[in-house]
Amino acid sequence: MSIVANKKIKWIDVAKFFAIFGVLVDHTVNILYFNLKTQYKSFYAVSLFIIISGMLSYISNLKHKNEKWGENILRNVSKILLSYSIATLFYLIFSFGYLDMYTYIQTYIHFNASGPLYFVLLYIQMMIFNKILYDFLYKFPKNKKGYLMEIYMFFIIVIFSFITVRFTNIFNIYGGGGKILGGTFLILYYLGMLISKHKWLKKRNVKKLLWVSLFFIVLWLIISNNMISSIKKIDLKLIPVPANLVLNPPGITLILYSIVTLIMIYGIINILENIKIFNKIINFMAFIGKHTLYIFLYHRLILDKLLTPYIYINNIWIKRIVYLSLMIGISIIIEYLINYFIRKFKKIVSN
Repeated sequence: MSIVANKKIKWIDVAKFFAIFGVLVDHTVNILYFNLKTQYKSFYAVSLFIIISGMLSYISNLKHKNEKWGENILRNVSKILLSYSIATLFYLIFSFGYLDMYTYIQTYIHFNASGPLYFVLLYIQMMIFNKILYDFLYKFPKNKKGYLMEIYMFFIIVIFSFITVRFTNIFNIYGGGGKILGGTFLILYYLGMLISKHKWLKKRNVKKLLWVSLFFIVLWLIISNNMISSIKKIDLKLIPVPANLVLNPPGITLILYSIVTLIMIYGIINILENIKIFNKIINFMAFIGKHTLYIFLYHRLILDKLLTPYIYINNIWIKRIVYLSLMIGISIIIEYLINYFIRKFKKIVSN
C-alpha cells in the first residue's frame, strides 16, 4: 500500500491521504460532527483505496514481470498480514486486559477485532486475484481488438461482482471483506489497473487540468449532495441486492463517486504542484498518504480506547484538530516502533 513519492506519482499518495481522511471522517460521526450529510460525503473512502490499489498493483507487476503467482501473493500480503496480526493482538489486549489465544484465533480469522479490519481480508482477496488479472490485461494489445477484450472482461467482472455480492458470504465478515473477491470492489480494482495500463491520468498541461478539475469538482458536489436520493433512485432499483449492500460493497452511486473523487484529486493536485506556496502542504499530505495502512489499522483503537474515554474537549474545532492529529500521529509512531523492533528481531535471528 506504499509508494515512493515523486513529481510523477506524488498525487497518488495525496489521493491516499484523502482516502484515509474520508475513513476518519466516516468513523467519527457523532463524535467530531453530527451532520449525517457530512458522513455521506466521506463514503468514497474505501472505494478510492481499492482503485488506487489496482493502479499501484499494475505498476508493481510491471516491475516483477517474471514473478510466479505464489510469489506475487506472498510479496503483496506478507506485510499487511504481519501488521494485521500485531494490530489484532493490541485490540484484544486493550479490550480485555489479557490475551486469550482462542479468542485471538477466532477474532483473527473473522477480522472483527475492530470494524474497519474487514478491509484486510478485502485487500488480501484483491492480491490473490491480482496476478491473474494483470496477466490478462498485460497481454491484451493496445489496439481495437485489445480494447474490445478489455471491455468484454469489464462486463464479465461486473456480472461476476454483482453475483458474488448477492450470493456469497465469508464468515459473516462485514462489507466487501465477506464477499468473494470483494464483490463490486473488484470492478474498481480492475478500473484502477486499466488506468495504469493506459496512463489515463498522466501529466497534462495546466489548461486541460483546470477544465478537468472544474468539471469533476462540480460532478463531485452534485453526487455528494444527492447521495441518498441517488442510491434510492438508481442503486436500489437497478441492483438486485439487499439495501444494505449498496454502500459496502459499493453500488453504482459509490462506484461513480469514488472514480469522480480520484479524477478530481488528480486534477487539483497536479495543478497545485506547479504553485510553490502549496508544495509543503502537498508534501505533508503525501507523507501521511504513505502511512495509510497503520492509520487504517489503529485509528479506531486510538479513538475508542484513548480519546473518547479520557480526552474531553468542549470546543469542537479544537477537539477535531486534537483527535484527528492523534489518530494519525500515534498510528505513524506505532508503525515506526513496530518496524524498528522487526528490524532488530531480524538482525538478531540472522546473527
